[in-house]
Amino acid sequence: MQFPCEILAKDIIPAIRAIMVKELKEKYKKPQHEIAKILGITETAVSYYLRGTRGGNAIQIIKKTEMYETILELAEDIANSHSNFEEIIAKVCSICSKVRPFYIQEINSNKS
Repeated sequence: MQFPCEILAKDIIPAIRAIMVKELKEKYKKPQHEIAKILGITETAVSYYLRGTRGGNAIQIIKKTEMYETILELAEDIANSHSNFEEIIAKVCSICSKVRPFYIQEINSNKS
């Protein structure tokens, strides 16, 4: 059995990061080193997110929720320097708390 926080750390947070990284790179043309610095991750992690080796199936599940648009809006805020680090953290925490129940329901229904 996984606890909700384990699911967040293992599945949802990487998926949110993957969505933001791809948006910052593809739409806003941010270089990998800048994305890494903004998100507080390594350039290697940015590379993994861009190649799709992190984030997994959670990305597809998140895309089914209204939170997907919220993540894209957050990426836009980040690209345009409209959010500071504390605001980014608060927004990601809010996204996680809203995605988690939907995600858990979705993965449990796939096990049936």
